[in-house]
Amino acid sequence: MITLLYLSSAGTKFSDSELIDLLTKAREKNTRLGVTGMLLYHDGNFLQVLEGDEASVRPLFERINRDPRHQSVIKLIERPLAERQFGEWSMAFRTLDDLPVEQVEGYSDFLNKPFAEELTSHPSAAYQFLLAFRESAR
Repeated sequence: MITLLYLSSAGTKFSDSELIDLLTKAREKNTRLGVTGMLLYHDGNFLQVLEGDEASVRPLFERINRDPRHQSVIKLIERPLAERQFGEWSMAFRTLDDLPVEQVEGYSDFLNKPFAEELTSHPSAAYQFLLAFRESAR
């Protein structure tokens, strides 16, 4: 089993209804593939973690990499995984565009910096960021 974390830019900004449609389709496909994870969307950028069997995750990532809705796809982390961190998630998303980060306990200006630059410089921080969202949603 592996985990794969990537960052990409949307070809065009997604509306909430487009994100919900994307999520619905991703959940169906990922459930069939046995893939779990989380998708965050902020200011036209996606941050997604995928986890599952290598034979499912790698081809899925390659399809995402070829998908015209994703541009500038950057793989941040790919590593073996002993235990799923997002096992109860067939896929979930959270848009960060309207999040009042100043009111969030432990606020960091992490989200106010250029998304791609900050996350590619600190891929482990990006993974921890997703884990924190997982915990806040429980």
